[in-house]
Amino acid sequence: MIWPFSIIEEKKQYEKDKEFVDNHYFSIFGKKVDWKNPKTFNEKIQVFKISKESEKLWPYVDKVEVRKFVKKTIGEKYLIPIIGIYNNADEIDFDKLPNSFVLKTNHGSGWNIICKDKSKLNWEETKQTINSWLSQNFYDRYKERQYKLIKPKIIIEKFIGKINTDIIDYKFFCFRGIPQYIEIDSDRYADHKRNFYSLSWEEIPLTIGYPNNPRILNKPKFLSKMIKVSKILSKNFKLVRVDLYNIGKKYILVN
Repeated sequence: MIWPFSIIEEKKQYEKDKEFVDNHYFSIFGKKVDWKNPKTFNEKIQVFKISKESEKLWPYVDKVEVRKFVKKTIGEKYLIPIIGIYNNADEIDFDKLPNSFVLKTNHGSGWNIICKDKSKLNWEETKQTINSWLSQNFYDRYKERQYKLIKPKIIIEKFIGKINTDIIDYKFFCFRGIPQYIEIDSDRYADHKRNFYSLSWEEIPLTIGYPNNPRILNKPKFLSKMIKVSKILSKNFKLVRVDLYNIGKKYILVN
């Protein structure tokens, strides 16, 4: 059989991704991934993330495109208001931005700038940072193919919450439309803490990436509503994480 050139190149890239993931997985767990018969949750995630199926999920990973899905599914009221979407930093009129805002890119994780006071932000250095982010494909970091096809953009959102208080993130891990547990990230931009809770708000003894917050985390007022929203948004996915904020008297989807 003669394979078309594109298929040959795709197979080569898949093997390269597989080797990269195998080496990274070994550096953490001291063993290689069982690609033919993955048994653990971690192994199954590795197999999925370099698959073509994962690559098709990019519209739900793109922080601009996913807003369309959220608006259609549960309504625009759950979205953080947008100040602007830009292709590069030079398109942004810094003087017209409000005193506080959140700047992020749509194609990665952790590429965020929380500006609480514009007068203290060095805009020229910020532009260099943004352009550095825009030049990268987040897929190259860990071979997560859901990032591969995203066209990089800049998003500036309205700053929500209080200036002197960090907002708590509630991340619902959902399997086939059923939320199973919640990751709570607190003090993200000072001394990042991470806790895990059940849906009945019982703490799960688990530490991943960051230490647990030793203080008691209060059950959010609208937890039941957030669980309901998570169910609706996740119903057509095998596994998805739904990120929500609980702000004052309402909750807003993190995009």
